[in-house]
Amino acid sequence: MVSLSSINLRKYLLLGGIILIIIGLFLAPYDQFKTDINPEKIQFLSQNDNLTITGNLYLPQNYNSSESYPAVVLVHGINDRAERFHHAAVEFVRRNFIALAINLRGHQDSGGICTFSAYEPWDIMGAADFLLNNYNISNLGLVGHSLGGMSAVRAAKNDSRFNATVIMGPPVSVDHLLSRVISDMALIDEYMWMLSFHTNFSDPYDRYIRSPVYWVNQTHPKNLFYVLGELDTAATPEEALLIIYNATGNTSAEVNVPYGNFSYGNRTLLKIYPGIDHGSEPTTPEIIVDTVLWVEKAFNITTGDLNVSNLISWNTNPFWGPFVSIGFLLCILPGISYICMSILPPKSIEKPTIHKLEPKKKAFSLGIYTGIFIGSSTVTLPLITLLGYASWSPYNIAGLLANVLTIQCLFLAIGLIGIIYFEKRSYNASWIDFGLNKNTTLRAAVIGITISTFLIFGFFSLPNLPTGRFSFPRDWGGFFLIFLNYLLVSFVSELYLRGLIQTKLIKEESRLKNWINILCIALLGGLLQGISTFFVVLPAANYSITYAGFTFGIPLIGLVGGIVIFTVLGILNSWIFQKTQHVLPAAIVQAAMLSWFLISLMVQL
Repeated sequence: MVSLSSINLRKYLLLGGIILIIIGLFLAPYDQFKTDINPEKIQFLSQNDNLTITGNLYLPQNYNSSESYPAVVLVHGINDRAERFHHAAVEFVRRNFIALAINLRGHQDSGGICTFSAYEPWDIMGAADFLLNNYNISNLGLVGHSLGGMSAVRAAKNDSRFNATVIMGPPVSVDHLLSRVISDMALIDEYMWMLSFHTNFSDPYDRYIRSPVYWVNQTHPKNLFYVLGELDTAATPEEALLIIYNATGNTSAEVNVPYGNFSYGNRTLLKIYPGIDHGSEPTTPEIIVDTVLWVEKAFNITTGDLNVSNLISWNTNPFWGPFVSIGFLLCILPGISYICMSILPPKSIEKPTIHKLEPKKKAFSLGIYTGIFIGSSTVTLPLITLLGYASWSPYNIAGLLANVLTIQCLFLAIGLIGIIYFEKRSYNASWIDFGLNKNTTLRAAVIGITISTFLIFGFFSLPNLPTGRFSFPRDWGGFFLIFLNYLLVSFVSELYLRGLIQTKLIKEESRLKNWINILCIALLGGLLQGISTFFVVLPAANYSITYAGFTFGIPLIGLVGGIVIFTVLGILNSWIFQKTQHVLPAAIVQAAMLSWFLISLMVQL
């Protein structure tokens, strides 16, 4: 019988993962090659504050500068990009429109930061200036999704050049949105300042200017079409009807019933699309058809009928994503093993001599570690409040997390000094060098950087290979500052989790038992850090957040979220430490992954 230890699982897992990735990429949609309608990258200035705004300009294939064309500006939602409207833009161009999909401020390579619809209307009006100043435009329309829809309402209200407006799933007002998500507006007043948002949601005026319902009347925006997916959580049909009431002056207006006339500029409709969620609205074929036809009717254009069967048949194979994701997951652990073995061969690793500890001593040590983690967490938020220590980074969430972890790290480091002194004297603990020696530290750092690059590519870039829509830090200086901050705090936590806990609990046993040990250690670390997160946010115990109809207390969110996130990271870090006997690579990987996620994928607010 073939034993598990005699099978080169590493090789077969890596090979199987690569095969699945290749299959997934073969099945993936390659939208940019589906049509010969390709956008031109352009930039223009926003109105009033002259920020550089970028976008994708789509021109009709037989464009003639001496002829006039209808045009449409397409505006994405928060944390999104211009390419979200690629399918819709192509369909407009096929109907002889000029289409301009823009990147709102703070998104992709546009300047500034996201202001949650306070100044984004200036970006939209700047797009109108660009089109009207550079092309012969006969009519101008506007389509916005989510944040883009919120901003489109105010832009079209203030700029009469837009003769048709389509909004897809925007929140009706900030008050409605926040009241559905958080249990008490006092949460905004008490804790929002820590994030250094350039938005004061505790100020009624700040909420007012960002709320579409207050910017709709019976004359503007002209010819308003409100698209709402049945599964959209940004607004409910009842809330959306408030906008229709304002647009029609009819408090008895209903869903799916059109009002007014295109010729008078007051045609209005709220349409609900069954089975469609918020993120799918810009790319749903039925919505694209209705959007194009709505703008054409508003412009009195008779290009001909349009239905779903007339649209370009984009590749919507749902299986390519899971193939790529599962394939990469299979590659992670063997990939890490090959990286570690190539840079730091096993024979060059000095494994520490560990004196066997009694279970009581292990339990006592774990109890001390837990107490230090909980103690450092309990004082974190009160200390931030006392010091008025707001986020120093324009990447608000990343900056707040850096503040929290830094204060916690200071107390952990103080506790660590005492622990090392105690354990070296009481347990004769010769293993407490954490692998930090001149022979392996440089190579350990190279391992950490290499594994980080491998994981960042796999998680954040590989799924976007078919589209080429990659996200990178907009400010590399800010990224490295955040990374160095996270590296420091990750290093201290890894000294505990890997250097002290894993070293005590790991056993040299069969391959299967080693894996089980690593999973148990990762789960223990996840529990420890999840409990710590619980105590960090415990001062906000009076507040809760609602999502998908379920209400969760903030401490519970911290506990569950901390356990899940840090257990997953713990599996990676435990495996890396098992292969290197060094805490530095795991600290680098954790810092790099958190920094890249929070800075390249989270918009500045």
